[in-house]
Amino acid sequence: TRRTRLRYYLPIGCSVTQWLDEKRAKDDLAPTRLAASKNGLGLEAVACRDNGRKPPRLKEASFDACLVLGALGRAAARGGPDAAVETAEAALRALKPDGRLVFVEQEDAEPLLAAALDESDLVAECDARQEHGAILGVVRRAALKGGKTKGFKA
Repeated sequence: TRRTRLRYYLPIGCSVTQWLDEKRAKDDLAPTRLAASKNGLGLEAVACRDNGRKPPRLKEASFDACLVLGALGRAAARGGPDAAVETAEAALRALKPDGRLVFVEQEDAEPLLAAALDESDLVAECDARQEHGAILGVVRRAALKGGKTKGFKA
């Protein structure tokens, strides 16, 4: 089997919060922390709740950006469409106003993305496109409640 290695290309002094499932955390956390410390990066790992069915509790308005790679599809597979919406909401709440949520999801996740982003008061705007069997997008978190300007369309 082929393992995916996580790599971060960030300026010295940046910090990374990595959201891992329990199995992945056991395998990857120590080497990732070591690599981060050698490069002057801070690393915090947070675990999912309810055996991977619920997102971790993240401090609200504490991140400038969040990168989501297939998380909504995995959340829906474990806990249904509501789990995908809850995962997106957790990531959006963790963003500072005007922060960016960058996502890459499988093409078949379009209904999940629409459910998670179209009606959220935390979404100011969303720009997404389909490319090579995936949906790529950037969401800007609303600065104020109800600051939404457009919905999700891939």
